[in-house]
Amino acid sequence: MTRTLALEWGPHGVTLNAVSPTVVLTELGKAAWDNPAGDAHKAEIPAGRFAEPAEIAAAVVYLSSDEAAMVNGTELRVDGGFTIR
Repeated sequence: MTRTLALEWGPHGVTLNAVSPTVVLTELGKAAWDNPAGDAHKAEIPAGRFAEPAEIAAAVVYLSSDEAAMVNGTELRVDGGFTIR
């Protein structure tokens, strides 16, 4: 959907991208993943940890900035390398 909408809206000066994070350590994320299943999942992430909310926010700020004006139709994975396996 991201790519389709980027094609549709790009000619109008609108960029469209997606941010796909791993587990994010919000209060809910901490409560849900502070257990043996969370430890096992962290072990599957090459970075060895979950994301902090500020890291996801930084990705969104970048994609919203003028510096990302030529970034369109992409999925930015902020997952510590989890999906490269």
